[in-house]
Amino acid sequence: MKAYRGQPEIFAARQEKDRYADLEIRDLSLNFGGVKALTNIDLKVRNGELYAVIGPNGAGKTSLMNCITGFYKPKSGRIIFNDRDITRMHAHNLVKIGIGRTFQNIELFPGMTVLANMLLARHLYCRYSFPGAGLYLPSVRREEVRHRRLIEELIDFLEIQAIRNKNVASLPYGLMKRVELGRALALEPRLLVLDEPFAGMTLEEKEDMVRFITEINEVWGQTIVLVEHDMAIVMSISHRIAVLNFGEMIAEGTADEIGRHPEVIRAYLG
Repeated sequence: MKAYRGQPEIFAARQEKDRYADLEIRDLSLNFGGVKALTNIDLKVRNGELYAVIGPNGAGKTSLMNCITGFYKPKSGRIIFNDRDITRMHAHNLVKIGIGRTFQNIELFPGMTVLANMLLARHLYCRYSFPGAGLYLPSVRREEVRHRRLIEELIDFLEIQAIRNKNVASLPYGLMKRVELGRALALEPRLLVLDEPFAGMTLEEKEDMVRFITEINEVWGQTIVLVEHDMAIVMSISHRIAVLNFGEMIAEGTADEIGRHPEVIRAYLG
């Protein structure tokens, strides 16, 4: 494995208050017609934590992530982010207040290059007007340089220089996952939600992704909520773990506590 080369300059320059993330979910329930997807979920993700959510297929993990990121609206309960009730906020507004994510099924633009996909995330920070962009004023050029510098630093960090100008559709699945992580990081999120970032990867690709995620969390101080099925990875990198089964949270704790929990063993670990 290559040694860590330092986080991008723009991330390193962020003040603690600009990357602070505290998430609390209170008595959250979600129904699809008569089907209960989530029932009375309570959890709290602390600033700087790597918090994992595990469980069998259909346990409600992605439904919970979709509630946190505004794609689903819960039947009841509250989601509090940095002391603000975000339960009914739309997804695009949640991005503005600092919640970024990757998806279980990759949501990149396949006909565009890696560089273009990652630059798209920077639209959130574009402050210039349409006429200003058309005239390419000096202020626009300065802003574009800043956006481009951050993307180039992320490309370097994720070791995808060789594919930066390739169309996403031509890439192996594992590299697509890496590009999607880069696009999420380009949002400069306070809270990063990763929905099965290791799915479909080879062992070598998983090792690289583990390295990136742990460095983002430990060195950058990035708060992360992770959904994943690979228990070896979850147990080795998570600070705390929540276990869902049939839409209910059956356990929460450290890797050691979860590994010994009799209900978790019965429902999931086997």
